[in-house]
Amino acid sequence: MAFRLAKPAHLVDINEVEGLDKITSAGKQLHIGACVRHAAFHKAVTDNPLGNLLSLVVRHIAHYPIRLRGTFCGSVAHADPASEWCLVAATLDATIVAQSTRGTREILSLIHIYGGGLCTREVTLPGFYHNLHSINHFHISETPWFKDLELGERVTYITPRYEFGQAHSDGSALVLGRDLNESLANIARFSKKDAATFREWNIKAEKITREIFLPERYAEPLPQAEREALLNRTVLGLSLIHI
Repeated sequence: MAFRLAKPAHLVDINEVEGLDKITSAGKQLHIGACVRHAAFHKAVTDNPLGNLLSLVVRHIAHYPIRLRGTFCGSVAHADPASEWCLVAATLDATIVAQSTRGTREILSLIHIYGGGLCTREVTLPGFYHNLHSINHFHISETPWFKDLELGERVTYITPRYEFGQAHSDGSALVLGRDLNESLANIARFSKKDAATFREWNIKAEKITREIFLPERYAEPLPQAEREALLNRTVLGLSLIHI
C-alpha cells in the first residue's frame, strides 16, 4: 500500500461519517469505529489490561506518520496475516461488524497465520530465516531493541539490492534499489524531471529520518498537538508537517 500498488476501481471517503471515529466501552467489550486512527492508542483507551495491551502494540506499527493516518479497522480489513492488529483481533476473539444498506453482519476474526513485524520463517534454506512481513525495513538495524539486544554482533542482517519493481505491459520496468544513483538512472529512463524530483525528495527524506524519525524511536510517543508544536519550531519540522 505504501508504494501505491493497490489500484481499486472505486474509493469511498468515510472520514466525515459521524461517529466512525469513536471508541466506546460497553461492559467487557471495546467498540472501535471504522475511522479510529492507530495513533488513538498511543495512550491507553481503557483503564484495564486491554488498554495497556493496545498502547503497547501500536508502537510496533510502521512509523509515526503512518499511525497518524492509518486506521485500526483499515488494517483489519486489509487482512495481512502479519498485521499487528489482526494478531490482536485473532488472539482476543474479536468480532468485526460489517454494515451496509443491506444490513449488518458479524465476522469472527479467526485466522490461522500469526505474526508481526518481527516474524521470521524458515522457507528456503535450513537456518536461513526470512521476514515475510514487508519488503522495506525502516532502519531496523538502527532501532533501540536491535542495539539493546546487541544483534549486530550476532546476526548478519542481509538486505536485497533492489527493494521495488513495477512491471509494465510494454515489457519495461521501473526498479528502485539501495543505490541512489542506480535508482535515479532507472527513473530517468522514463522521466528526467521525475528523477530530479526523486533526488530532491530523497535528500529531504534522509534528513527527516536522521533528525526526527530515528530520535522519536527512542522516546515515548507524544500527543499529536505537542508533537506538532515541536515540529513547528524548525524548518525541517515544518516541511514534514506540510508533506
